[in-house]
Amino acid sequence: MGLEFRHVVSSCDCGAAKPNPAIFHEATRRIGLAPGEILHVGDSWRLDVEGALRAGFGAMLYRGLWRFYPEGESPDPRSQVSTAPEVPCVDRLDEVLDRHFLT
Repeated sequence: MGLEFRHVVSSCDCGAAKPNPAIFHEATRRIGLAPGEILHVGDSWRLDVEGALRAGFGAMLYRGLWRFYPEGESPDPRSQVSTAPEVPCVDRLDEVLDRHFLT
């Protein structure tokens, strides 16, 4: 099964990179949804989770890629995760659908 992306937002497109809310707001503009209607899934606590939350998005931390990071370079935010239980964490992307985060 192939994936088709209708919109891809890069930092070059809007002059801002994650965690700057401007890149998230550009995504809302392109897809025509309010920030509160969007769930951003990413593997970096600082760039993805904090950026999405600051922009008003829902946020989910994806840990599935962490095993591929070189030793000492993992974006493992153990301390942040334990202090933010409202941010769900998944190890496989199919868990997003299985756990009914998108309803």
